[in-house]
Amino acid sequence: MSNFDVRVCEARNLPSVAALSGKPVAYVVATTSEGCSQRTESFEPATTSPQWEHVMKFRTTKAPDTDAVDFVVYHKRLLGSDLRIGHAAVPLALLERGVVRDEWMPIIDGDACAQGHLRIRIIAHDFGRVAPVYPVAPLAPPQGYALPRQ
Repeated sequence: MSNFDVRVCEARNLPSVAALSGKPVAYVVATTSEGCSQRTESFEPATTSPQWEHVMKFRTTKAPDTDAVDFVVYHKRLLGSDLRIGHAAVPLALLERGVVRDEWMPIIDGDACAQGHLRIRIIAHDFGRVAPVYPVAPLAPPQGYALPRQ
């Protein structure tokens, strides 16, 4: 089992979705390649730069180096099915164990055009590359100064 958390933080520059509805009432659905999905709440009031700060916890049995999380941004409609604005994806192979990856990703629509940006923060708890540890040398006082006597 591989455990990771995703925080869907915010989006910027989402397109206006229609002449009648104006600014989007946006929400995000995050899905792993296994089909496990979660969603944020719809952001009210309608805006082209919503902020969710929504945390999602995932557990996957698939190998992290072949799995990814797909983020789809939707506009909530009052009537009919919701409108898909675009999507972005993060391969889990890019993650370092225990290190938060904070990223702005372009939201791509069906024509491969950017439709704004989505900010996510993602952390792998028990998988991923091990972050390098660099030895830290003790700092010497600047030349001409001495350490205080104890």
